[in-house]
Amino acid sequence: MASDLIGHITKDQQTQWQSGSPADWAKKTFALSKDDAYGQLPATNARGSFRLTDDYVTTATNDVGIQLSKAGVRLATILNQALHKP
Repeated sequence: MASDLIGHITKDQQTQWQSGSPADWAKKTFALSKDDAYGQLPATNARGSFRLTDDYVTTATNDVGIQLSKAGVRLATILNQALHKP
């Protein structure tokens, strides 16, 4: 999965995802989870469980791929900064 994700990250995405601080990244991730992961959940059934729609699963799958890609780029950025020797 990682190889597939790496192959689809553009230079523009990499530049965009590296900008900001870890706090900014956390806030954006929280907003995404609030809107998509929790905000799109269907109503619970009588037993209190969810029947996830195909649209929900598709959105969640796409979100996970993008978030994993962002995490990889951002981790690489932090490691490169930490290990940079002037």
